[in-house]
Amino acid sequence: MQGVFPPGVDGTHVNGVDRNPEKSLIVTGDDWGMVNLYRYPCLEGAKNKAFRAHSSHVVRTRFNAKGDYVYSVGGYDSTLMIWKVKS
Repeated sequence: MQGVFPPGVDGTHVNGVDRNPEKSLIVTGDDWGMVNLYRYPCLEGAKNKAFRAHSSHVVRTRFNAKGDYVYSVGGYDSTLMIWKVKS
């Protein structure tokens, strides 16, 4: 999972990481309110799709059992967002 940490940061900004059941994607939530989607395996320098999600830090991100949805929970906004994963 080393690719989820941008250069120059200490790694504490990533608050949740999950892999989909097909083992092809990773989702993370961070301190900047972003939900980030990566291909798995995620090596250093990996590119991602970043989605503005919450007003502040994202506490958790998880795939559902089928892997076709991602759930993200915000810290200060206390919002649960549901994201459809396109194939």
